Amino acid sequence: MPTVKDRTVQMLLKMVLEPIWEADFYYFSNGFRPGRCTMDCIQPLYKLCGTRTGYRWVIEGDIRACFDKIPHEHLLDAVARRIADTSILTLIRCFLKSGIMIERTLVPSEEGTPQGGIASPLLANIYLHRFDEWYSQHYGVPDKQTDKRAYEAWQRRRFKGKAQAAVQMFRYADDWIVVIRGTKAQAQDIKEACKAFLRDEMGLELSEEKTKITHIEDGFDFLGFRIFRCNKPSNGRKVGVFMRPTECHLTG
Repeated sequence: MPTVKDRTVQMLLKMVLEPIWEADFYYFSNGFRPGRCTMDCIQPLYKLCGTRTGYRWVIEGDIRACFDKIPHEHLLDAVARRIADTSILTLIRCFLKSGIMIERTLVPSEEGTPQGGIASPLLANIYLHRFDEWYSQHYGVPDKQTDKRAYEAWQRRRFKGKAQAAVQMFRYADDWIVVIRGTKAQAQDIKEACKAFLRDEMGLELSEEKTKITHIEDGFDFLGFRIFRCNKPSNGRKVGVFMRPTECHLTG
């Protein structure tokens, strides 16, 4: 754990960086951001996964040991896209390279963000913003307020049936899902594209056993909730999308 002095400096660093990057972060990124919470990812699923929208397939994304595997130099390059002050970049490098004390022995830290560091969640978001940018360029929904023409073109494309899948992402730090209006084969293609970008461009690895493609009727777990859709009324349950805390949250 960082010392009180280090935590104070990291808080000041966070206060400098956060307003700059808040102007860049996408609406579907909600983890560790001011005024946002897990329900900003959960609430839209009620409507999105309903019976009329056509979104049926869900990619449950899991990045293996994300916070421990972020490459330092790639992270510093991502910060340098918006921060030109070399003293700030040097300070971040010092935090990243500070090492870990294990039984009175200092072990060098060659990758990952410091656990318990106040600035670590923001630094992770800055790095994963590259993934958000890639997703937005290839599959994202244009902003209706800032680019009405692009949004209307996207709306026309999304209702062309199976020709092109409509895709929406929700990310909370390293937990993310992609909801797809299309076929399972299209969902598999998108999953493989995500896997390739994270591996080749960001040095991160998807967990094969935890990254799954699930039909909404079978249900999936996300941010402590079990989310599923019921198409036929049974046991007094109406047709619609339902959510409940996962078993670990119920027993915990």
